[in-house]
Amino acid sequence: MKKTDQDSRNPKPNTLVFLLSAVLLILCLGSLVWIGLAERTAAGKSALLAVISSEGAEDLVIDLSAVKEPYVLRIDAAGGGYNLLRISKEKVEVLEASCPDKICMRSSAIPGTHLPIVCLPNRLVIRYKNVPADSAGIDAISY
Repeated sequence: MKKTDQDSRNPKPNTLVFLLSAVLLILCLGSLVWIGLAERTAAGKSALLAVISSEGAEDLVIDLSAVKEPYVLRIDAAGGGYNLLRISKEKVEVLEASCPDKICMRSSAIPGTHLPIVCLPNRLVIRYKNVPADSAGIDAISY
């Protein structure tokens, strides 16, 4: 059988290229799984903190992972306003606020999120922060 020009232009794929591509794909997928498992393990060993700030200064830092029983905390604003917070394990809720729009009360009721809670009229900001239990270890982000 005679070789045509079309056969020489379309050579059969090389099996070595396929093998190297498969190994590279397996390594990439394995590293993604390893990174995901490492992040999940690190998140399980961290403490969840709630940082409560008013008037731009950090007033209170609460370790939410150490809270045994829920309790109510009143934060008074400089302008005479106030916020009543319920501190419980893993979350902070605004029960009552003296502000006119009550957005802080609605935003704190979003389940499963750790978005900051902000009450602009009372100048209150509640943000969540994860702190690793062993902060002496390697920081994977800056390493």
